[in-house]
Parts: sequence; structure tokens; C-alpha cells
Amino acid sequence: MVVVGRRDLARTQPDKSSRVPPASPKRLPDAALPGRYPEAVPEILTASDLRRWAVLTRSALAARRAEIDAMNVFPVPDGDTGTNLYLTVEAAIDDVLAGSGAGPVTLREDCTAVSRAVLMAARGNSGVIFSQFVRGVCDVVVDGDL
Repeated sequence: MVVVGRRDLARTQPDKSSRVPPASPKRLPDAALPGRYPEAVPEILTASDLRRWAVLTRSALAARRAEIDAMNVFPVPDGDTGTNLYLTVEAAIDDVLAGSGAGPVTLREDCTAVSRAVLMAARGNSGVIFSQFVRGVCDVVVDGDL
């Protein structure tokens, strides 16, 4: 930082000589290139796809929760957003698996169960916000608009 102005009225400005250029935005891999994705995106969503998404989401949050915790600064810098999201998804998966019977389930049944489980397992504001995102997607499936 460089001090500018009179000492008694000094304000700080960033030192432009040490400024790091902004990083270029990351692009998602092109789906047309072979080997970029493990498999194609399904055209029809099934109950097993929904469960696979939940497990992959839990894995992604487990891998990145410390990173998400570190960048958590607003509105309260409590540093637990990543942990709360991970614990929300983990508890919801456990609840859905515990409640599923021996027979196959439909996508509508799973969406209803997942939507409720994520809300009931929500930890912190981030968990509640995430539960509303999941609810919005599941409502479209349950109402038959998908």
C-alpha cells in the first residue's frame, strides 16, 4: 500500500506496481471433445440419475469444503459455508437412503424425498438456500413440467 496525501489525512491506495493481473475466467470443457467428460449428459432424468447427482455433489463438496469455508465472508464471516453445505447434503442422502424401501422408486418419489430431506437437514443459511434450489428443481419434476 502507498500512503497518499498529508500524514494527518492520509488514505491508502493499492500499490499499482505489485498489482496482479486478473485471471482469465475458466471455461468449461467443450462437450464435443472426446475424453473431456466421463460420459454424456442423460437426455432423460431417472431416479438413479438423481441419486448419482446427490452422491457426486457430496463428493465435490467434501473435496472443496475448506476452500468454500475460506472464502466465506458475507454476511457473517463465520467460515462454515462449505462445511454446512457438505453436512446438509450428507444428512439428506442418509435420510433418503434410510427411507427408501426394498422396491424401485420413481423419479417423482425420489424428488419428493430429496426435497424434504435437504430442507430438514439444512445447516446454516447456506443449507437452507441450497434446499430451496433443490426444491425448485424437484417441484418441476414432481409437477410433471419436465
